[in-house]
Amino acid sequence: LKKNLSFLERLALSTPGIKHEHFLDIMANARRRADIENKYDDAAARLYRAVEAYAQIKLAGGGINTSDVKIDSLPQEIRTEFSNKYKDEIDNRIKLPLYGSYKVLELLKDPAGQLFFEQWPQMKLLLDLRNKSILAHGFEPVKRERYEDLFNLVCKISGINEGSLPDFPNIML
Repeated sequence: LKKNLSFLERLALSTPGIKHEHFLDIMANARRRADIENKYDDAAARLYRAVEAYAQIKLAGGGINTSDVKIDSLPQEIRTEFSNKYKDEIDNRIKLPLYGSYKVLELLKDPAGQLFFEQWPQMKLLLDLRNKSILAHGFEPVKRERYEDLFNLVCKISGINEGSLPDFPNIML
């Protein structure tokens, strides 16, 4: 109980902005949705958010806010491309999606960015499954095996193991 309270305090009482605890919480929530409720579509959607959040956390550590990227914070070789590709026409901010975030990490030689692209064929298949689910853009259910594959892949890219996730007790009401 003390461990859970400490985790929740770090999540709730720390400075604003995305942090590693958010990533761990999303991962643990995905695991609960799958293991307790058998909601694999929901779990896959949460894993998508987790892998996106992980990139946002890594980039924020280097001073890059994916919702408002300053052009000079990007590696020189992608500045023009990313400015053209990801600049929002309404507010003129550069906003990085999941793929663009990991491309920046890869060019910055971050291990997560490099692993993401080493695993890209598998990652693409699994992200497409999420996109085809009813919680995204389609009607195909996510099967447990595919959820497990995605969970393991997100763990690999982030370097975490399941034992490091917050474990909340099961309380039957």
